[in-house]
Amino acid sequence: MSGLINPWMPEPNAVVHQALGKLGEEVGELSQIVARCLIQGFTASEPVTLKANRDRIAEEIVDVEAAIQWLKEVTNLGIHEDWVEARRNKKLDGFRQWQAMIHLISSKLPPDRLPHGHVVLEQSENMDGGVSQTVQRPDGSEYERIVDSEEAYAGDDTGEEAPTNEQLAAIGQSVMNWIDELTQQEGPLKDWTPAESPAEIIPDLYNMLEESLACHRQACAEAKDLAQALALVTDGV
Repeated sequence: MSGLINPWMPEPNAVVHQALGKLGEEVGELSQIVARCLIQGFTASEPVTLKANRDRIAEEIVDVEAAIQWLKEVTNLGIHEDWVEARRNKKLDGFRQWQAMIHLISSKLPPDRLPHGHVVLEQSENMDGGVSQTVQRPDGSEYERIVDSEEAYAGDDTGEEAPTNEQLAAIGQSVMNWIDELTQQEGPLKDWTPAESPAEIIPDLYNMLEESLACHRQACAEAKDLAQALALVTDGV
């Protein structure tokens, strides 16, 4: 019953228990480095250890894959390869559609610009024609980025700044995070599972709105009929 504590017990098989726990731990470590890449940049390095973020995320992905394989072995989790391939392809198709959407939006924007308050301290040309820039954040910390010569040597632009690719990606991720949180709470979006392609979230929400408006119109009509019936009764008294 709702509100009562269920008498769940830990997984009794010690090996399965440890395999599940290890997978959870490795997934958590991967989640941490993913967040670090979002905060610092995928090609940046951890400021204390100086280890490249892209190297760390590669290590954690392999660790998660190893933990998954171990769990499959100790639980005899027979996942048919055809089913795996079909599900993987369906998920990848959604991701690639999302990628195409981002590229389409990005192609209509001016060259990537620095976030507000970030200042280029120095820059130098690379052998491949790109320009390496040392950029200082508002808090005084620094990071490196590679841009093309057109952006590096462009004049100051006093117009309104367009969102960068990173900012657009952050907006998209924020939307997905909010959807994930709302679907776990009591309310109209409880247990809502958006389509594999994020683009289909819009028609899903539109359909929800249409259903809500239809219910509202029906309720209004019923309330009007009830009011008229009460008025007739009152007049007859």
